[in-house]
Amino acid sequence: GDGVLAQEGALDERRSLQNLALYCSQLDPDRDAFSLEASAQYARLRSWPEAPVRERLLPLIDAARMYRWRKFRSKIYRNCTAVERSRAAGQACYAVRSYGDGLQRLLGDLDAGCPADPAQRLKDGNTATVWRTDLDGLGLVVKRYNVKDRWHGVSRVLRESRASISWRNAHMLQMFGIDTPAPVAYCMRRENPLRPIGYFVAAEVLGTNLRDWVAQHRDQADEIRRLASMVASLLARLRRLRISHGDLKATNFILSGDRLFLVDLDAMRLHRFDKAFGYAWRKDMARFEANWGDMPEVLEIVREAIGAVAQA
Repeated sequence: GDGVLAQEGALDERRSLQNLALYCSQLDPDRDAFSLEASAQYARLRSWPEAPVRERLLPLIDAARMYRWRKFRSKIYRNCTAVERSRAAGQACYAVRSYGDGLQRLLGDLDAGCPADPAQRLKDGNTATVWRTDLDGLGLVVKRYNVKDRWHGVSRVLRESRASISWRNAHMLQMFGIDTPAPVAYCMRRENPLRPIGYFVAAEVLGTNLRDWVAQHRDQADEIRRLASMVASLLARLRRLRISHGDLKATNFILSGDRLFLVDLDAMRLHRFDKAFGYAWRKDMARFEANWGDMPEVLEIVREAIGAVAQA
C-alpha cells in the first residue's frame, strides 16, 4: 500500500485508465481481449463513451506491462527478496533465494557436476556444454557457455554474456506468462580476463522436443493439429509482445504434459520498434518453417494453425 495516493474527487479519465491498464497488465497477454471487453462495462459505469476507452486502453496496457518488466529486470541483477547475489574466487552469481543454501554450494563448483563422458551430456558443443545435475532431489540443467579461443574470448568481453541474456529472458517470459524452464541461477567466472565463462542454471523440464514428438505422431493428423494450435498460440503471444526468439528450431520447444516450453533463450530479444521486430520475426518464421521441409503435410497444418490464430 505504500504506493497508494489519495485525492479529493474521482480520478480523471487519464489517471483512471492508467490505473486500469496497470491492473490488466498483470494478466497474461492472451487475456488482453477479455480486458478490452470488460472495459466497455467500466466505461458505462463511468458514463464515458465506450469506443475511445477501448481504443486507448490497449496501448496503456502495453506501456504498463513494459514498465513492470523494467522495474523487475533491475532486481534480478542485485540482492532483493527473490534473488541473492554472491561473489567468491573470481565468480559472481545471482541465484533464486527459494532454492536455499544447497544451491550456493552447487554454484561453488558447477563444473564438478559435468559428466566426464561427453555421451552423458545433454549437449557437447564448442560454444556451449549442457548437462543435468541434482539439487536435493530436484533436477537442474546447467548450460556452460564456452570460449573457443582467445579471439572469441575478446569478442565476448565486449558484449553481454549469453548466460546473462538467458537469465534475463527466462524471467521475462515467466512474467509474461510464457512457459519456459524456471531460471535458477546465473554465474560469471573470470579467472582469465580474456576467457569469461558464463553459466545458466534452470529447472529441469521432463518432456519431448517438438521435432521428436512430430516424428512419433506424423501419421496422426488430429494430434498434429492439436499441437500446431499450441505452437500457434505461443507464437502469437511472442508476436503480441514483440519478442523474437532468434533460433526457432523444433528442438527448442519441449512438450511436457499439456504445456509447451520454450528453451535456448540467449538470442531472444524484446523489440521497441516495429520495423526491427518485423525483420526479426520474419527470420524466426522462416527458421521455424524450415523444420518441416521434409514433412510437407506437417508444414501445411502448422501454417493453417498460425494463420487461424493471426486472424482471430
